[in-house]
Amino acid sequence: MNDPKRNRFAVLFYLDKLVSYKTSYADDERECLLWLEKTVENITPNHRLVLVALQDTMAPIELYTQSPKCRVLPIPSPDKEDRERYPRYCLGEHEHLDLIANLTDGLYLRELDHNH
Repeated sequence: MNDPKRNRFAVLFYLDKLVSYKTSYADDERECLLWLEKTVENITPNHRLVLVALQDTMAPIELYTQSPKCRVLPIPSPDKEDRERYPRYCLGEHEHLDLIANLTDGLYLRELDHNH
């Protein structure tokens, strides 16, 4: 991701499952963390790397502290209106949209996508 002639956008989901914040790391975790640190450090302005963690407190702080290229952005769970709108988009009008929205409280849209 350091080629200035190409534009790339990469998303790495569940960062906290790959390498979570700890006081000490196993060799394989340390290697992965070092690779991620170097990727973030050497990324050129025409690229974007999004690291998604289920909990920001579980993401390795080495990846985003003291780095002008990194930002931590909280992504809230969808509210009831979003949980009604998304199935309507996927399924069309449906008589049970309110029930679907109530039953899916606490789920992210990605999880809703896997369940329809």
